[in-house]
Amino acid sequence: MINGVMCLNGERVVFNGVNRHEWNADRGRAIGADDMHAAMAVFKKNNINAVRTCHYPDQSLWYDLCDRNGIYMIDETNLESHGSWQKLGAVEPSWNVPGSLPEWKDCVVDRARSMFERDKNHAAVLIWSCGNESYAGEDILAMSQFFHDHDPGRLVHYEGVFHCRAFDAISDMESRMYAKPWEIREYLESHPKKPFILCEYMHDMGNSLGGMESYVRLADEFDQYQGGFIWDYMDQALRHTDALGRSVLGYGGDFADRNTDYNFSGNGIVYADGAEKPAMQDVRYWYDTPARRAAHDARNAAAAARADRDAAKAQAARKSGTLTVTEGDGNLGVRGDGFEILFSAGEAGPSSLTVNGSEWLWRAPRPAFWRAATDNDRGCGFPQKAAAWLAADVYLQNLGFAVLQKSADGVQVCYTYGVPTVPGAKAELTYTVEPQGTLLVEAVYHGVPGAPELPCFGVKFQTFAPVARTLWTGLSGETYPDRCKGGVFGCHEEVPHIEPALVPQDCGLHVGTRQFTLEQHNACGQTAAALTIEQADAPFAFSALPNTAQEIEAAQHITELPATGRTSVTILGAARGVGGIDSWGTDVEEPYRVSGEGEHRVAFRIVL
Repeated sequence: MINGVMCLNGERVVFNGVNRHEWNADRGRAIGADDMHAAMAVFKKNNINAVRTCHYPDQSLWYDLCDRNGIYMIDETNLESHGSWQKLGAVEPSWNVPGSLPEWKDCVVDRARSMFERDKNHAAVLIWSCGNESYAGEDILAMSQFFHDHDPGRLVHYEGVFHCRAFDAISDMESRMYAKPWEIREYLESHPKKPFILCEYMHDMGNSLGGMESYVRLADEFDQYQGGFIWDYMDQALRHTDALGRSVLGYGGDFADRNTDYNFSGNGIVYADGAEKPAMQDVRYWYDTPARRAAHDARNAAAAARADRDAAKAQAARKSGTLTVTEGDGNLGVRGDGFEILFSAGEAGPSSLTVNGSEWLWRAPRPAFWRAATDNDRGCGFPQKAAAWLAADVYLQNLGFAVLQKSADGVQVCYTYGVPTVPGAKAELTYTVEPQGTLLVEAVYHGVPGAPELPCFGVKFQTFAPVARTLWTGLSGETYPDRCKGGVFGCHEEVPHIEPALVPQDCGLHVGTRQFTLEQHNACGQTAAALTIEQADAPFAFSALPNTAQEIEAAQHITELPATGRTSVTILGAARGVGGIDSWGTDVEEPYRVSGEGEHRVAFRIVL
């Protein structure tokens, strides 16, 4: 410790860390060398430089690997007595252990001694930890004194003094769990004696890890902010056979265990099978150096500018043609070179979109007001607050349509929708068939005072046949408004799929998109039909998934999702972030919420 800053060889150290349980989806806590080597490869690939052995010492091979690969370690004693002092969220230590109970003192000091004697010669161990979430007292103070007496060159960590300041001397650093960025700033601006780390932060339950920037930026501003450890490395789930004979990753409750926290241990940056979650690209970005992040941003900006110039040239180069309009009692048909569109009064939108002989619409597009709730949404009660939009997403009121233009040079039809569950709110979808062979779609939401926050706003439709491949120009991977900096701008592709979170939830969004193409394949795997959608005046967010938001919302395991033979496409002008501060009460940060009181808009062109 030098002037209140933790140093390694005289230089300030910043922990870009994760917490890591020993876990294997087939063998539980009995892991092997292959598991450890695989984890270390993920660490190195994604700029993770530190690990906390939550909440017990690990197998010795792991320490060897950390030594060889330069991974800093907080080595944690096997101690946790959470339920003895915190009941239903309230701090109530009337019978906590070990506390200051004399009968526990030798036991816990012996645990500290055993870990110390085994691991003391591992260079990777920078900090000893007295355990996890066991409140505080004379017994844990004795553990800290043991470490200090026998190894004065290393520091000692213990988060629990946050709840019992009488024993603040136990820990050499201020360590907290899931503190908000503004709370950390308040601490750092108070000129504290101790440096600050987050022994747990960015609770990566399900689709999470939004807002990591707010934490990492603190390290650039305050020397005494020295990083944190993401919770956690791997989803804890066990592969088993369900009641219908299907192999599935099971979580709490699937094994008739009661009481249970269900999927609450599904909070890794990798799935239980070791595959990286989509959020990992942001871990890799934010755990990189500031200089490399700046270079990444510059490359993305240059690539996006080129894409915008190319798109403008392509639009300007399109040649005009002549449209044929046919009007019936309840339908308006428009035919152009290679395409036909049928606008329907009864369907409250276009009921058919045929391009080069292939039908693309199952039903008419609709305003999109809902995304399937994430674990973080559920944790902060957002679905309950926004429940009116779930109903609105399914049961809109058709307020009529108007034909605004009808000629060989262009056709424009506007549909208006009311929201019975949010009186006064309404949305409009305007379709303009342009002579250049494009369909301009403009969606506008008009809010009202007092309307609840929206999960999203845009346009959704289902394809008549399944989409085999999606290609897009924009950021790589799955991105959300508060989790997108790690994406690489370019041309990317994927097969429409639902991410295998333990409980299905919203996934697959791509923000900052300039254009995307939906491909349908024949039996030989060749492209049989393709539909391209591009930005009109600003980038948008889109997803192409094999299930609707409502189908995802209803499933408790990925095996419960139906195979419909359709693809659900959503194009958004406004989308809520996923958040990540915690999964039990904290909302997403203010800039990443979508007001229900204002106006939102999205516009795009379908190339016909």
